[in-house]
Amino acid sequence: MKTISESKMLKQVSTHVVQVPPSSLESEHPLMEMARSFDQGFIVAWLFHDLVFGTITDGEIQVRSRSGLMDSKTLDHYLERARLFNQDKECYLFRGQNQVIQGRIREDGDEINSPNVTKTTVKDVQAILLGRRQASLEDPWVRVGSGRGADFVVPAQWVGTHSKRTVVHMRYYLGYVHHLATIVDQRIVQMTPANDGEAHAVDQGAEGSLGSGSTKEI
Repeated sequence: MKTISESKMLKQVSTHVVQVPPSSLESEHPLMEMARSFDQGFIVAWLFHDLVFGTITDGEIQVRSRSGLMDSKTLDHYLERARLFNQDKECYLFRGQNQVIQGRIREDGDEINSPNVTKTTVKDVQAILLGRRQASLEDPWVRVGSGRGADFVVPAQWVGTHSKRTVVHMRYYLGYVHHLATIVDQRIVQMTPANDGEAHAVDQGAEGSLGSGSTKEI
């Protein structure tokens, strides 16, 4: 991804974090188990062999790879890490020690009813997802590629009609470690269609590949 915009001002948000230890994920399908807490949302999943995207509707996940829709057994078997998200919250899952899945849930909002809500300083960043729309597939999917190795399928609502690009909205949570300010967490807030101006700004510079570490990764 290439960063196109960073908020000039830091701001404070009310946020609530719940750790998800391995013992709490008793289901054989942890992705599906965590998706039940979302009425609507999306998912980005890093598999051992692929990067896939999908939707969450009424707690049900639908993920589309280049070869077709993926079943929950395949997703869980190859899962390395995943982010299930909407504008208000994100569930981050990853394989920890002994390859056991664990994670955390972070939710933002002044209306959260919990004694563990804290005020946290955040910085919002917008970046362009690598690749342009290449072809429309069956509803609601489109194929996105860069010609430089990136090739995946995403929900059509993420992709600009004219720009053929997608904006990734990230939020970085700041804290102190050994008295030094640092990023202590991050989450995806949303994915939106890029407008022509945003796409043009990226075209003037070199893109970073998704997850390469050359730019802020999702």
